[in-house]
Amino acid sequence: MEKTAGHVIKSNDVKLEGRFRLDAGQAAPRRASAGNVTLAQPQVLVVENQPEFAVMEVTCRCGEKTHIRCEYLATKNEGENDHAS
Repeated sequence: MEKTAGHVIKSNDVKLEGRFRLDAGQAAPRRASAGNVTLAQPQVLVVENQPEFAVMEVTCRCGEKTHIRCEYLATKNEGENDHAS
């Protein structure tokens, strides 16, 4: 298997368009249909952006799409409020 270097996706490298409701029961990536055109480059789209998390849709060169949920770490102030009683 060929190793590739990872990189951080900057906010100006993606477009936020519309809304998407992620099916919580969907664990496996969806396969592209035979009619889809092969993409020249992999693409990433932010499909949902919330204060606690974001969901990105990664489209492979073969057309396969995968949704990735990225949860943000709590800020220092948020963590302090959780422990206050």
